[in-house]
Amino acid sequence: VQITIVLENAALDKSAIRGVQYTTDVIETTTALNTIGRLTPGDAPVTVKTERQMFGNIPAGSSATESYQININENAPAGLYNLILETKYSYVKYSNILPNGMWDYTYQTVVVPVEIPIEIRGVVKPEILSVDTESISPGLNGKITLVIRNAGYETGTNAAAELTSQGGIIRYIDGSVFIGDFKPGDVAEVVFNAEVKDGAGIGVHPEKLAIQYTDKYGQTVKSTSENFGIPVTNGVKFAVTSGSIKIAPGESGRYEIVLKNIGDNTAYDTKIRLIPESEVKIDDNSASVGKLAPGESVTLPFNIAIDSSAEAIPYSINTEIKYRDASDRLILAKQIKIEVDTQPPNVLLNLITNPITIFVIIGAILVAIYYTRQRKNE
Repeated sequence: VQITIVLENAALDKSAIRGVQYTTDVIETTTALNTIGRLTPGDAPVTVKTERQMFGNIPAGSSATESYQININENAPAGLYNLILETKYSYVKYSNILPNGMWDYTYQTVVVPVEIPIEIRGVVKPEILSVDTESISPGLNGKITLVIRNAGYETGTNAAAELTSQGGIIRYIDGSVFIGDFKPGDVAEVVFNAEVKDGAGIGVHPEKLAIQYTDKYGQTVKSTSENFGIPVTNGVKFAVTSGSIKIAPGESGRYEIVLKNIGDNTAYDTKIRLIPESEVKIDDNSASVGKLAPGESVTLPFNIAIDSSAEAIPYSINTEIKYRDASDRLILAKQIKIEVDTQPPNVLLNLITNPITIFVIIGAILVAIYYTRQRKNE
């Protein structure tokens, strides 16, 4: 804070009262010469950054102005205080006229302390006691819960907490959260809804908290900002670790899909639905998984078939995975694509498993048995 001090010489010019006329080179005994002002904190909770200033010569009835830089201590209580300006100056104590008409002066140096009254207004100062987050993960909407205390000496009327994003990673859906009257020492819990950018990096991101309020003078004031970090985590993240499905046109079978939670939060009431391309058929394409903690996986069997008319080209099965987070909010996970690697048909296997082929083989076997018995009978 910069303060400006006007230092006035309150002495009376006696020569003016007596109507005495002197030459212009006469130094009046009431003039403060080479005045220096050294500002000290006095009883005020401040730190003075500017020590000395030169006010110069100040004649009686005149004033000089200088500025000082001071810092208000962080936890300074509100109230009235006195800074002390130690003024050091010289004045003419005795003066004589020499035979040559010149003046001879005897100077006296004095130090006079001058009280400078100041008022320190109380302020609301936010102090963050705890930070808790839910679903603060890339691409998701989550919650940030702060427990804050008014560590200042002012009651903030109609106080509201405001968060400011520093890196643009987090967008706050709620611009501010209303607190009400926020007295010194009061503790409040404020919850912000936030949206995290899809490409946000994992780690702690710096943010700022400030309190906007109305002070006792009716003025709208914003507090100093409190810096803190918000952790952005992977959250719930799924992966299909069972690899691609290998199948030939016209085939069907029971295939196992392995779903794993590779994130760092637990998924609750998880459900999965497989959405295949038109050539791929799944009898029952839904399954209930339930709770899936970080690092856990579950194996899900599905009956999968592919049309006999399908070309031997890659197909895919998309996933639709829904789960609930720790706050019981329903969340749709990112879609996962499962590759269907269509193999050329196995001619020999198809021939062997063909019903007509089987009928012909059985018939041949029966005919062979018949002729063998006929020969034995002969």
